[in-house]
Amino acid sequence: MYIYSVTIHIDKNTEDEWLVFMKEKHIGDVLAAGYFKSCSMRKVLNENDDQHITYNLEYGVETKDDYNAYRQFVAPALQAELMEKFNGKFSAERLFYKIVYETFL
Repeated sequence: MYIYSVTIHIDKNTEDEWLVFMKEKHIGDVLAAGYFKSCSMRKVLNENDDQHITYNLEYGVETKDDYNAYRQFVAPALQAELMEKFNGKFSAERLFYKIVYETFL
């Protein structure tokens, strides 16, 4: 199993609009493409930035091939949509991880 992690730094004045867009449209569009099995979103609480809020999204994906297909065929259009709607109001960092150990209580 792998994780596609997206960390977003969004302007505080845009946070509410961005959050609604993410929950009501963007995350659903990503999952509807069929490559990812899950998504979780977290908000950073110990923020030291007066102008930005940080969120992290983790999408679970079973194979590297699924991740690569998403990045090639789906991601460009969805990222362009985000840029069009929130241009200049956020920055993003995208990382791809392999889960090497996981445990639950």
